[in-house]
Amino acid sequence: MRSNIIIFSHNTHSFLKNEIIYAANTFKKVIFISPYNEELKETINGFSNVEYLSYNSITLRNSLLKSIKKVTNKYVLIELFEGIRSGLFTKSYLKRVLSFLAFQKMFDDFLEKKIKVSKEDSKNWVFYSAWYYGTAFAMALSKKKLPDIKVISLAHSFEIDREKNLYTNLLFRKLYHPLLDQVSFISRNVFEMYKTDVVNPLKLTLENININYLGTKKLLKGKSVASADNKLRIVSCSHLVPIKRIDMIFRTLDDMTGIEIVWTHIGDGTEMEKVKKLVSSKKNSKLQVNLLGSIENKKIHEFYINNPVDIFINTSASEGIPVTIMEALAYGIPVVATDVGGNSEIVKSDFGKIISKNPNLSEIEEAIISINNLSIEKKDNMRLSASEFYQSNFNSDKIRKDFFEILSAD
Repeated sequence: MRSNIIIFSHNTHSFLKNEIIYAANTFKKVIFISPYNEELKETINGFSNVEYLSYNSITLRNSLLKSIKKVTNKYVLIELFEGIRSGLFTKSYLKRVLSFLAFQKMFDDFLEKKIKVSKEDSKNWVFYSAWYYGTAFAMALSKKKLPDIKVISLAHSFEIDREKNLYTNLLFRKLYHPLLDQVSFISRNVFEMYKTDVVNPLKLTLENININYLGTKKLLKGKSVASADNKLRIVSCSHLVPIKRIDMIFRTLDDMTGIEIVWTHIGDGTEMEKVKKLVSSKKNSKLQVNLLGSIENKKIHEFYINNPVDIFINTSASEGIPVTIMEALAYGIPVVATDVGGNSEIVKSDFGKIISKNPNLSEIEEAIISINNLSIEKKDNMRLSASEFYQSNFNSDKIRKDFFEILSAD
């Protein structure tokens, strides 16, 4: 069994809080490295076995200056040549190459001056990168000095999807992929993109790849209930940005004049004024709209427990694997969602409807009506199936606990 773990992240994403908790409950010693974040610091303060090594832009810049001499190293020259050959050698690309070198130097300094992992003790350590990016590169290359460490990296759509990362098969990928003991993809959709765009062209191995969902935590006991007053209550939850296509939800519901509908949207963003303007011009007198804006996560869970919700809807044009859908399933809410990203991995016909990537309003309406017209018994079965599917596949208390226990094994 390995007793110590280092978690390294280039940001302070919300999922890291739970990762720290699960790691602290599994390993004897946890070292967490990230930019400073007060909320994460509060979480860490709750554990005597977790140490927080934070850094800032100055630390990273100093590491970059120290790493400049590595530009003449063979593996760096090979990377730069690949960048030129691909036609993607731009200022943005070069900045990313240098940031990878900076992360490597900074991590080496942490290992040498603060963490002090010896070669003899390395078999007791797990190095875990929260992103398949510069931090994974830094940790993977440390295997050259510490061959007995186990190095793991999560992989999200941010690092893999060409629409989000133009350099997905560059940035030393060919160098550090084979050094990792495990690349853990957060969805099958992300893995399939990686296999097509990176593994096959670069002829990389699939032996160190697996799929491990992050899941989400159900904060409250109980489930949401269906409406009992012949109203149809629909909830959406997302940032109000163009890619989420929230206006399509409103326009669909505004056309559904044959039934009383209450639509609640949770979330704020650049499209809020646009949505408010749309709502102010609604023609459907049977449609009630509640725009709650941004609320803290626990209050979303409270909303599901304290209010009837009949359908959760997601009309996004792009997704990773949405936590918002997982949360709805946790409380037994049927889901309608577009066939993008990992949506089809978490929405099944037993408790929801997958619609096309670019649906028209009629298709969205048809999916909503198909659920609403079911018998009470079938709706109840849907709600039960939703919560059971969450419990088996996306309950982070179960799946992440199992994940960290596997990491600790030799």
